[in-house]
Amino acid sequence: MKYVKYKSEFAELARRICSETGASDGQLAKILIGQATARSTISDWKKRYPEFGQAVREGKDEFDVGVAEKQLQKRIKGYSYIETVEESEDGPKGIRVVTKKYRKKVGPDTTAIIFYLKNRHPERWQDKKNLAIESWDVKVTDLTENDIEDTYINPDD
Repeated sequence: MKYVKYKSEFAELARRICSETGASDGQLAKILIGQATARSTISDWKKRYPEFGQAVREGKDEFDVGVAEKQLQKRIKGYSYIETVEESEDGPKGIRVVTKKYRKKVGPDTTAIIFYLKNRHPERWQDKKNLAIESWDVKVTDLTENDIEDTYINPDD
C-alpha cells in the first residue's frame, strides 16, 4: 500500500464524510483517498495534523448525536412500521402462499421519555433532591457522654 501525502483540504472533507456517513477510519480511508491507502494512514494523520483529527472527531460526533437523537425522538413519540408476513391459504387450486402487509404501531416508550426529561430538564425531573445543611450549632466536642447515650439506639432493646 502506498502512502498518500496529506492535503489541508482533507480535514473538511473528512468532517463532512464522517458527519454524513458515520464512517470508521478504515471506511474514511477508502472514501477519502481510495483503497490503496491503509487505515493506519488516517490514524497517522489524526496524530500529525491536529486540524484533521479534530475534524474527524467533530464529524463522527455530529453523526452519532444526530442518529441517537432521531432514534430517541422516535421512541418518545411512538412510531409505526410495515410488517410483511407470508401466510398459507387454502384455495381452489390447493395451498398458496400469500404475502400480506400490516401496519404495526409502537407506542411511546416510557423509559425513553424519562431519559429525555431527566437530561433535558434535570432541575424538574431528577430522582433525588439535594439538601444542604446551612449550619450546625453543635460541635462534636460539645456533646457530653449523656447526650451520646440519649441518641444511641440499642437494637437489642
